[in-house]
Amino acid sequence: MCMLQTIVGFEGRDQLARALARAAGAAYASLAVSTYRAGERAVRASPLGSARGRLPVSKRCLLVADVEADGESVWRVLLAADALRRAGARKVSLLAPWMAYGRQDKPAKTRESTGGVVLGAALSRAFDRIYTLEAHSPLFRKHFGGRLKSLSARDLAVTIARSKGAMAVAAPDHGAVKRAKSVAKRLRVTLIVCEKVRTRPGLGGVRTKIASGDPTGHRVVLVDDMVDSGGTLKEAAHALRSAGARSVGAIVTHAANPVSVPRAQDLGLGYMEVVYRRNGKPKKEIIEFLLDAV
Repeated sequence: MCMLQTIVGFEGRDQLARALARAAGAAYASLAVSTYRAGERAVRASPLGSARGRLPVSKRCLLVADVEADGESVWRVLLAADALRRAGARKVSLLAPWMAYGRQDKPAKTRESTGGVVLGAALSRAFDRIYTLEAHSPLFRKHFGGRLKSLSARDLAVTIARSKGAMAVAAPDHGAVKRAKSVAKRLRVTLIVCEKVRTRPGLGGVRTKIASGDPTGHRVVLVDDMVDSGGTLKEAAHALRSAGARSVGAIVTHAANPVSVPRAQDLGLGYMEVVYRRNGKPKKEIIEFLLDAV
């Protein structure tokens, strides 16, 4: 992390921002969000190099804030970029470990909006550089015009998998193969690939089977970027156990809803580790990882 930049967070939502500033020995500044009587929002930052000294003369700022799916979160981040530039910042970057709308990287239905495209266009106009943890897809990244850098959580996943004694790494579907393969290669263990197959052609029936690799007798860990309802992980866990896996756990980078994470036992898993949890005190491992990566 560049030591010449100020780390910035929103008052009341700045646990990670403050932790990063402390760990890096960097200057920290908070942004105040106010609401006018009509409900309109405003974000305020003190001038750079002001007598109050809230923002130093480096004039390089890194805003640390997750981009949630609600419009309030997106709008707050965009207003913050404008406020920082009006306070004198020449370069404003965004670190959003979680970024919503990644799954809306292409139209799902005819004449339907594509949130990933809209978000990418808006953020890339507001910020000079954008960082996120495990962007959902290469197509989503393209919507940011080259300004988005996706940080790989591989090494964090490897550390967790090693602590669990994983003997094999599995991808729950083809979309997770690249991520799982990277973890398996670092651990030097077997890679298993699961795939979804239709049981009733044209009627939508789907089950999961083992496409490659043998889980027999192995402690298997499923690796994916996100858990939502957990249906994909549940199906994959069942397929792995049926194929002879000794045990099955999972490591996911994000939980789509951090306050309603499926329980591991309900998914047929021995454990499920979420690498980055958006609520609560940030883990030391995440802080160290982000300091090295940004």
